[in-house]
Amino acid sequence: MPLSYPISHPHFMILAPSDVDFKLFLDILEESQGGLLRRFSTAAEKIARHLIYENMEHREPFHLEIVDSEEIMEHPKGSPGLLKMLDYDG
Repeated sequence: MPLSYPISHPHFMILAPSDVDFKLFLDILEESQGGLLRRFSTAAEKIARHLIYENMEHREPFHLEIVDSEEIMEHPKGSPGLLKMLDYDG
């Protein structure tokens, strides 16, 4: 499927994609990483809800908050270890 903007303006690809191009991007993203993104977003939802709504039912720090950043960086994108850090409810 051809792009709907001139290739001489590549910044349009990111800054102002057409509806057709954005749909194409979403289709590619779904096919290549859809399941992984859903698993990670589900795991991160507890943390995000707490930050947005200040849920006081969860008073202990989340596991991800107390892990050293170096340890987080040791895990590649999509790794089970990184997912466990997000989903851990210790």
